[in-house]
Amino acid sequence: MRSTPSDVVRAVGLCLALSSADQLFAASDAAGRAARTRQEAARTVDITFKQTEIIARGAITTLRTAPAKPVTLRPEKETSLESTNRIVFDGGKVRFENNYSFPSQLYGQAVQANDVTAFNGSRSIFLHTAAEFPHPFATITKGSQINMQLPALLPIQMTFRGAGNYPYSTSDNKSGSTLVDGVVCDEFTTAVKNGTMTCWLDPGKGYSPRRIRTQLRSGVTEQLDVCYRQEETCGWVPTSWTHKQIGRDGTVLITMQVNVVSMRLNVPQEAQLFDITLPPQTGVNDYTKGAAPAYFIVENDGSKRAYSPFQPPDLKTKVATGLRAVARNAAVLATPSVTELHWYEEHKRLMAGILSMALALLGLLYLLKRHRTSAVWKKTRRARD
Repeated sequence: MRSTPSDVVRAVGLCLALSSADQLFAASDAAGRAARTRQEAARTVDITFKQTEIIARGAITTLRTAPAKPVTLRPEKETSLESTNRIVFDGGKVRFENNYSFPSQLYGQAVQANDVTAFNGSRSIFLHTAAEFPHPFATITKGSQINMQLPALLPIQMTFRGAGNYPYSTSDNKSGSTLVDGVVCDEFTTAVKNGTMTCWLDPGKGYSPRRIRTQLRSGVTEQLDVCYRQEETCGWVPTSWTHKQIGRDGTVLITMQVNVVSMRLNVPQEAQLFDITLPPQTGVNDYTKGAAPAYFIVENDGSKRAYSPFQPPDLKTKVATGLRAVARNAAVLATPSVTELHWYEEHKRLMAGILSMALALLGLLYLLKRHRTSAVWKKTRRARD
């Protein structure tokens, strides 16, 4: 529910474009039945996984820039990022702990950030902490803020919570059978928001996806390959997967390798795991109180102090400090995260809040300038009189 800052793009990055795939398995299809069986067998799921990303020199620039536009290459050298993350299901409740790094153009090195998102079935809390932000930031919504279709999470979602969520239809889109790593798999193709997606399902492994490939209109290709093992409780479960983003010229730009470190099924989970106690000095945007969000800061004693993001500071020094902070954070957010390349889609409200703060501060500077100009004019007029 970030935490996307990674797994920042996470603002512009290109993931599998699965969020727009609106064709789902019919209830009678074998793949849908297999997904439903796994989901019912695994009431609770607790998975810890290690995520490693290799970013080729200039990969982020290549993904974000038109081919003919000259720009400074980012990253300047091949970069490796590692994180150990955790996701927990309990029925319809979810908790995602995302401890990611992202390359920062401010510091010239990878920066550590931590996102925790918890959905208790009705309300979701997203908590973000990172070195670039002086205080934690949180959003509260009525629905889940976790994008389960990110490449790091997709095989887990399709295995344990895939009933009704497979992004293709066996009845309309089957295009034949193909060998994938020596195994005959059923092939399905469907249109998605940014291009075309082809999925290869392995009938011998409960119609689990062995490979998913997306051909984007930009010319970039993304491919996800998944390995499985048989588990006594619910059949075939993922053990590792590799996600690659391939450039227009066939060069592999970003490679993400995920390996499951531990997997616990049907172990009782504490209810408080799916709620978050916000630490002191956390800035909160609460979208559960009505049409307009409520803004507050958590005080040291746990109380809430309301504030307005559009309320200007009363001192000029605060304005200057605020503008520097906005510029610093904007630069960080402009640096794409490569752990989960849909952070922007996942946290549009965070981006909108930062933009609103920047506009408010700019408006205050304008008013201060007008006030100063007016004072100088009045002083000159008095001197003439």
